Amino acid sequence: MEILSKIKDKTKYMISKINYDFLKKEKNELIEDLYAKPFSNIINYKNKLLKAEKIYHESAQSWEVFKITDWENTYKLRICESEKKAKRIDTNSKKLKNILPDYYGREWKYLLYKRISNSIEYHQYKWPNKNYKLWEILWQANQYRKDRSKEDFEEVKSKHIKRISKAIKTFSPEEQIKILEKINILFDPKENNLWLDLIDAHTWNLLFDQYEHLYFIDEEGISGREIIGLWMAKLIRNWRINVEWFFSWYRKHCSFPFTKEYLEGLFLLMTLKRYAKKLSDRENNKHNLPEERLDFTEDNNRIKWIINNDRHLLKETSLDNFISYVEKENLH
Repeated sequence: MEILSKIKDKTKYMISKINYDFLKKEKNELIEDLYAKPFSNIINYKNKLLKAEKIYHESAQSWEVFKITDWENTYKLRICESEKKAKRIDTNSKKLKNILPDYYGREWKYLLYKRISNSIEYHQYKWPNKNYKLWEILWQANQYRKDRSKEDFEEVKSKHIKRISKAIKTFSPEEQIKILEKINILFDPKENNLWLDLIDAHTWNLLFDQYEHLYFIDEEGISGREIIGLWMAKLIRNWRINVEWFFSWYRKHCSFPFTKEYLEGLFLLMTLKRYAKKLSDRENNKHNLPEERLDFTEDNNRIKWIINNDRHLLKETSLDNFISYVEKENLH
C-alpha cells in the first residue's frame, strides 16, 4: 500500500508538472500565485496548450505581469503586490475603459486585460492622422477631476520635490529659490489642478491595433491625483511634434486655464526630473548607458534659461519651441 501510495503521489506530481510547466520561471521556481487560477471563468486552464510568459521591460515598475494564451484568446494578467494597489488600478481602469484594452475586472490582487494582437507602436505607425488619436486619449484622461484637500497637494508636492531634490542641489542657493518659486505654483490648492492623468507617456505604452484604434496599455501608469498637463509636458519634452497645433488643440478641449507661469513651472519640473534621473544613472550606471545619454549639460542650461528668463540661447527642440511659443502668445 505504501509503494502504491508513492506511485500515486508521483503520478499526481507529474500530471501537475505537465499542466503547470508554463508556471515556471528562473531557477525552476514555481509561481505560486497562478495556482489560484484567477479568472477561471474566462481563462481556460484545462486547455493543455495553455501558455504563460512573463512580460519584462527594463523600466517596468510592475510586480508580476504575464501574457497568457489559452489557444482561443490572449490575455494580460497583472498580479499586484497588494490588494490596495489592485483596487486603485481597478478604479482607474474602469474610468478609462475607452482607451485601455478590454478590461475584464479584478479578483483580489489580480487584474485581467485583453492583449492586443497584431499591434504597432505609436512611433512606428505611418498613419498621417495618428496625432488626433493621441489627443483623444489625453483629453479622455483629463476630463476626470474632483476637489482636493490641502493635504493632497502637500503630499503630491512632497513626492515630486523628493524626486528632483538631487538636481536642485546642484544649483546655487539663489537659483534654488527661483526654481522653487516657479514650481510652487503647481501645488497651490487654489489652482484645483490635481486630476486624473497618464504619467507614463512613452511610445511603447501606446499601441495601434489592426483597426487603427489607439490604446494606452500601461494601466499602472495612470494616476487619479496628478498635476494637470504633466503628460502633455512629457509628450512635448520627449517627442518632436507640432507644438502650436498640439497646444492650441489641447487648450480648446481641456477646461483648465493654463497660464504662462503655470506652464513654465510644469516644464521646469519635467526638466528637473530628467536631470535628476541622469544624475542617478551616472552614479549607478546599471544599464551601461553611453556617455551622451548621461550628459545633463543641456538640461542644466535649459533650467537656467527658464528661471532667468533668458531665451536667446534656446535650441530647436520641442520644449524650447514651446517656451518660445508661450512667450510669443503672451499667455496670461
